[in-house]
Amino acid sequence: MTTQGSQQIDTNCVTLTRFFLREQRKHPEATGELTMLVMGVQTAVKSISNAVRKAGIASLHGPQIHGTLAACHGPEAKLNPCSTPERTL
Repeated sequence: MTTQGSQQIDTNCVTLTRFFLREQRKHPEATGELTMLVMGVQTAVKSISNAVRKAGIASLHGPQIHGTLAACHGPEAKLNPCSTPERTL
């Protein structure tokens, strides 16, 4: 552990990959299919996160996008600006 200010940071953390590989070794009958699926989902999530960060939409709050209100429902619009109140997500 290292100390940053008054908080301690755990530098010996277990990543998702390490966890799944360690657990897979405990089960000789495991085929690795679940591990590969989880690793694929992990890669997809990281890729989406990176794309969102690059697009600059991670810092958006509320219905305003670049200073304009959503076109269909005004300030109460949800993520889909053209959805009706009955069909909001």
